[in-house]
This record gives sequence, structure tokens and C-alpha cells, in this order.
Amino acid sequence: MIGKKNRLTQARKEYAYSNMLACENVLPLEEWQRLRSQILWCYQGCPPLAGGVTPFRTANYSAWLVLRGRAVLYVRGEAREYWPGNWIIVPPPGYQRSFIEGTELLSIHFRFVWADDLDLFTLPEPVSFPSAPHPTLERAVRRVLRWARSFGTTGTVEAITRHLNLEQYLHFQTLAGRFVHVLTRTLEAEGLLPAACCTRVSPRLGQILGRLRDLPLDRPWNSAGTARGLNMSAGHFARVFRREYGQTPRRYFDTRRLEHAKQEIVAGRVSIKEVAAGLGFSSAVFCRWFRQNVGASPSLYRRNVASLRTG
Repeated sequence: MIGKKNRLTQARKEYAYSNMLACENVLPLEEWQRLRSQILWCYQGCPPLAGGVTPFRTANYSAWLVLRGRAVLYVRGEAREYWPGNWIIVPPPGYQRSFIEGTELLSIHFRFVWADDLDLFTLPEPVSFPSAPHPTLERAVRRVLRWARSFGTTGTVEAITRHLNLEQYLHFQTLAGRFVHVLTRTLEAEGLLPAACCTRVSPRLGQILGRLRDLPLDRPWNSAGTARGLNMSAGHFARVFRREYGQTPRRYFDTRRLEHAKQEIVAGRVSIKEVAAGLGFSSAVFCRWFRQNVGASPSLYRRNVASLRTG
């Protein structure tokens, strides 16, 4: 028979163990298997559209290591300068940016998300830290870059989205997993703990995100119709989404369209006119919309990104 003292000791052990699990972000294996690691591109070189202030809108995260020159991000009206030897982690939805001529970056564009589309960690704005104390982060990114270059490119989106056999895919997932691990450890060391590692998403929020992900990209945004499909008023739908995800449903939808447009333009499988039609635009309206959001015409964007392969 277990005495009172032993029962208290056991209770303390269980309490300490539960706290340890929480601090270490321990989850059941089946939960971690819902995590998706996506690396969309990786390159070293001069950033596209360098030389002026341009918008940078994205649904994903980017990590830039400034190797030469200077990068500037405009955050809440403030110009933040970043010099060689510093990492910058840029969260969605993106910021205005500029680079002086000759700036060189080691850049990786990625998503770490749960199956319900919530990010593994959440940063409210760009963060920066010196690279010297964290050499493993640069090594992890360079491993991805070498993998991409093994296909005969400089690591642009074509290399990341090309057809792979099983062995190549598994190797790439190993590299992506290593990058996830190193990046999260680096952010922890810098006092930026992954805020959503143990988040349990309510079925309602999962339903909202699923509804938005399923919307066809070739049709205009319809706030009232989308809310009606969720049995919500348009106002309540917008408030809930902004509170949970820090942006409006319209911004989320527009960012999905923009990311799709970028990928199709860079891949070069179809003409820009066909990309426009696939998103429900006329050519003229699409070019104007793309320039407003990216800072360059679709054809110039395609040439700038393609130059990373040959330069």
C-alpha cells in the first residue's frame, strides 16, 4: 500500500514531468507528423529588383544573411538597416524593402506549418541577429543550396519544384528537417521561442482556414459569400480571422493569388497571359495588379529571377 508521503512524492514527480513536457514542446508523434516543412527557394547572390524601394509580399517566411552591401526593411514607417554578418528573418505578409547596388544575400524562403495551415512559430515583425554566434544556421542553409545547385542551377524556385525520385525527395526532406531544427534552436537562443509549437487549433478555426484554402483563385474575393458558407456574418468573420492570424481574410486570399502567380511566372511553363487568365484577370489588369504588389512587371520579375540561374 502506498503511503501518503509516497503519493505526494509521486504527484510532485508527475507535476514536474508535465512541466518539463510543456517547456520542451513535447508532443505525441502523430502530432509532429502533421507538421509540413516546405523550402520554396534558396539562392546566394544579388536579390531580384535591387536598387530601389519595392514591396515584398508573401505568405511565407524568408531568412536572409547579408554577405555584402546593405538591406533595408521599412517596418511601421521605420527604416531598419542590416549590414553584412547579420541574419534577418522576415515574416509574412511582407514589407517594403530596398538594397544598395552590389548587395549579396544568402536567402532561403520557407514554410513550417501544421496540417491546419498554422505556422510552427509566429514572429510579429522582422528580427535580426548576428551570424557569428550561430554558424550552424548558415551551414544548414548552404546544405540546401548545394542540393539545389546539384541540379545545375543556382538554387532558384525551378530547382526546388522540379521532379524528384524517392531518394532525392527523402534527402531533401532530411535537409529541410535539419534547417527547421537549427532555425528554431537559433530563435530560442535569441529569446524568440516558437510561439505556436504546441498550439491546438479549434475545429472552427480549422474550418475557416480550410474554406479559404479551397476558394478558387480565378474568382474575385467575395467576403459575404465566404462568410455565409461558414454561417458567419461578414463582420464577425473578418474580426475572428484578423484576431487569430493578424491579417484580413482578403489579404490572405490575395497573398495566395500572388504566391501562385509568382510560381507560375518563374516556372515559365505558360505565358504571362495564361497566368493572368488562370487567376481571372485580363492581361492589362493582371500586370497592373502584379506591379503594385511586387514592384515590377511580370516579365521583368521573370527575367530578374531567371538571372539568378545564369549569374
